[in-house]
Amino acid sequence: GNPLLTWERARKMNIGAELSLWKSKISIIADVFQENRDNILANKGTVPDIVGVSSLPSYNLGKMKNSGFEGEMTYRERIGTFDFWVKANYTYAHNKVEFQDEVTRPFSYQYRTGQRYGQFLCMDDPS
Repeated sequence: GNPLLTWERARKMNIGAELSLWKSKISIIADVFQENRDNILANKGTVPDIVGVSSLPSYNLGKMKNSGFEGEMTYRERIGTFDFWVKANYTYAHNKVEFQDEVTRPFSYQYRTGQRYGQFLCMDDPS
């Protein structure tokens, strides 16, 4: 084990706005968010085979950034005694591995650092 392990940390920012127009017939909601995480529990990837161990303890090494946008628009109407509304929403979220302890690779596209979390990586020589 590793007695120096700590909790993962997160710094979050969220800015939002709400707008109602024409006696609340149209309402718009928008949010922008960003989250930076560090101290993510990870295994060292740069330990050479000469060390002779198959499994090392985990460390607080990883860093990741998440960001995105959420938007929603609603239209409300009343026709006689009939009330209805139509709503549309859109969400865009993106994440990026800021740091992961990795071995040196021959091609830059083979690194997880700088890619999305869970991104499929091709480790074969493209030539």
